[in-house]
Amino acid sequence: MIYTGTFSGKFYGPGAAETGGTFFASNGPDAMLTGYFVGDRDPGLIDASLPLAAYTDPATFVLNSAHDPVYVDSNEELDFDPDTGQLVYKEVVGSAFVPFTIKASDIVAGTADDDRVYYETNQGDRQLSGWVHNIAPGNGEIELTYTSFAAFRTTYGSGPGSQQNDNFITFGNATPSALIPRTGSASYSGIALGGAELAGIGYDGTVHGTSDLTANFNAASFTSKLVLFTDEMTPRSIGTFLFNGNIYESGFGGNVSEYPTYSGQMVGDFYGPHADEYGYAWTVNYYTSAPGGALGNTLYGIAVGKKD
Repeated sequence: MIYTGTFSGKFYGPGAAETGGTFFASNGPDAMLTGYFVGDRDPGLIDASLPLAAYTDPATFVLNSAHDPVYVDSNEELDFDPDTGQLVYKEVVGSAFVPFTIKASDIVAGTADDDRVYYETNQGDRQLSGWVHNIAPGNGEIELTYTSFAAFRTTYGSGPGSQQNDNFITFGNATPSALIPRTGSASYSGIALGGAELAGIGYDGTVHGTSDLTANFNAASFTSKLVLFTDEMTPRSIGTFLFNGNIYESGFGGNVSEYPTYSGQMVGDFYGPHADEYGYAWTVNYYTSAPGGALGNTLYGIAVGKKD
């Protein structure tokens, strides 16, 4: 049901710190509404315009994570201190955070200025290795303003009883709910990367490719596409995978479109003051026929990009 009408109000206080006013709307002869609104300045709406490279205060980011075994969630966190360059990756194990402190001194020599900054840290019976997308301007892999991404391998213990987790994550200056568009549409494009166990072609390793996303803000829905390849000297095509889903008050989520041929999920966020960029974690599972049965294939990873 569509209402039309008018509203009017004023700003109050120094620097237009507060606002208030009245509104009236109707959908014709059937219904009408009237009321008032009041509010004050929300620093989060102003901060939404801040590029990651311009952060000066410590921040905690909620992550979109893809894991092996294959699943996605938005439960983990990453603390960032721009003064020291220190990160704290809070991996969820069971029902609790397990923190990994990642210092500037943990940077692998020679990678500090690369497109991906590599880290290695040993914290007693726990180890972490991996990389973080370099947010400095001019990144050759993909240049983003409000979004970043990373891949971490965590290891607990040593020897035959050790536990190893592979995690791909996206994070950034997420678009506040009040600034996510509710009308119109937008097209985005970017990259995808992750890990795979592909029995159908005998491959177990990392993958890369392209991603795109089309958001229909009128309908609060989206579609997205991944085109994936193996990370080999001569990359092999894995396939094209389609997703669709819903845009929520904050973020978005959905499933693989070709169910039951494929199954999989995704969860993500828009980043920047006008939903300028996207980042999401994804999974794909499918079977390929084989003599006497079927071969399982699993993929998991992340996709990031920006408006076309």
